[in-house]
Amino acid sequence: MSIEGSPTFNVGNREGPRFAFIDADNMKCQFESALVRRGVKREQLDCFDLNKIFWFSQADRYYVFSAVEDSSEPADWLKVLRATDSCIFRAGRLTNKNGRRKQQGVDVMLAVEALRCAFQGSLETCIIFGGDGDMLPLIEIIVSTAKRMIVAGFGDPNKGTVAPQLRDAADSYIHLGTHMLKSCLKDSHKFSGMQWMTAESLKADGVELNIAVDPNAKKTVLFPSGGVALVRDGPRNTGNVYTATFGSLLGAQAYIILNGPLNW
Repeated sequence: MSIEGSPTFNVGNREGPRFAFIDADNMKCQFESALVRRGVKREQLDCFDLNKIFWFSQADRYYVFSAVEDSSEPADWLKVLRATDSCIFRAGRLTNKNGRRKQQGVDVMLAVEALRCAFQGSLETCIIFGGDGDMLPLIEIIVSTAKRMIVAGFGDPNKGTVAPQLRDAADSYIHLGTHMLKSCLKDSHKFSGMQWMTAESLKADGVELNIAVDPNAKKTVLFPSGGVALVRDGPRNTGNVYTATFGSLLGAQAYIILNGPLNW
C-alpha cells in the first residue's frame, strides 16, 4: 500500500514500539533534489527543514546514520538531529578520493541495527527513511519477522522501478511528495494565514515592493521584521485589503512554487 504523505504522517497501528532508521545523508540529498525538481531555487533551500519529516512519524526512537569526515564540522541540521532526545547517532566514515566523496559503512550499520531490533523483539513497527534499492533485502527480511514495515521516500511509487519495488515489499510506502515538502518550511519562513487589514495600517507597517510573488496579488509588502504580506484588494469602498502573510520573502516565493497561486 502507498500513501501520499501528510503532516499527520498516519502510519497506522500505534501498538508497540515504533523505531525509525534514517539514512541521513541520502535523505538530505533526495530532499533537496525533490525541491529543486519542483522549481525551488537553490537559494531558497535554507527555508526548509528536513528534520520535520522525521518528527512527523512520531517514532519512539530514531536511529540516525551519517558519514562524518574527521576534521569537518557537522551541518547545523545534523547537529540538531544528533542532539534531540530519543535520537541515537551512528557515524560512518566519509572518504575523499580523487575529489570524490563517498560514505562507507552507513548502509551496513543501518541494516544491522534494524535487524537486531527486529529479531530481539524491541520494536513492532519499523520505519525506514530512504529510497535506496539496496534496502530491498533488508525490508523483505524484516517483513518475514512479522514486524510492521514502513518505507518513507521521495520517489513516486507509481513511477520508475525502485519506489514501486519498495512499495510492494513493505506494508506501507509513504510518498514524501509536494504536500510534505511544503510542510517542511521553517517557522521563520512559513505561511501564517490570511486576514483582512486596513490599507492604512498595512502601509504604516511595511514598505511596498514591486515583486511578482503571486500572480493574483496586487502588491507585496515587506515588514521591518522581515515578514511579507501578499496583498489583493478587498470589497469595494471598505478601505480593506486581503493579505496572505509569510515569515519571509524567500519563504513566500518557495511556498507559491510548491502550492501554486493562492486560493484567494
